[in-house]
Amino acid sequence: MADILAGNVTYVQQPNLSRRVEGPRSTGMQVMTKVTFGDGALTVNAAGIPLVVKSLGVPQFVKRLRVIADNANDARKYIWNGSETSPTLFADSGTAPAATTLTLEVEGY
Repeated sequence: MADILAGNVTYVQQPNLSRRVEGPRSTGMQVMTKVTFGDGALTVNAAGIPLVVKSLGVPQFVKRLRVIADNANDARKYIWNGSETSPTLFADSGTAPAATTLTLEVEGY
């Protein structure tokens, strides 16, 4: 089976839920983005599901990413790797998830 690649992830911005964060410890922007991936045939490899910074709604760097899902089990399955420039969602490798939509709360600049 083929792996889920960056091109297999669809992004939809939630403009009514986005805002600029102000203050001395500001991370710049806070955006909500829905990502959809998986079709039951593509698998999650050990390197995770790669995400594109600009497609997440922030211009250069991700400072914080939180996974929100309608199903609490889905939210716990996916974890951000902590990278500011090459964000990835980790999940159980080798699994072939059905179509999955997650809402990501992203802060960055």
